[in-house]
Amino acid sequence: MGAIEAEVLERLWKAGRPLGVREVSEGLSGKPRAYTTMMTILTRLVEKDLVRRIPAGRTFLYEPCGSQEELAARAIREVLRTSRDPEAVLARFVEQIADDPELMRRLADLVTREAEP
Repeated sequence: MGAIEAEVLERLWKAGRPLGVREVSEGLSGKPRAYTTMMTILTRLVEKDLVRRIPAGRTFLYEPCGSQEELAARAIREVLRTSRDPEAVLARFVEQIADDPELMRRLADLVTREAEP
């Protein structure tokens, strides 16, 4: 996901309600973007299943397809699904977070809780 797509998602999360194209655009940093540019960005996010398009009369409103945490977890799952060796990816991930004892403890707690019947 590009920086502008991430900023658009952030804008939608902060709004807490579906927004129109102009409303999304008004909340972004930097120079104003053309309506067609914003439509292209939102369409890409819809195609990536990160944003849903809601009919609203003759226009559309847009809202995220989940919370930041849900979409991040879905992205991680997709990386694992498309990896040749998901176990190796998980091992590298654990190696990379091993220097954070609190995060490692939380991960271990989550794994233990999910493994319980």
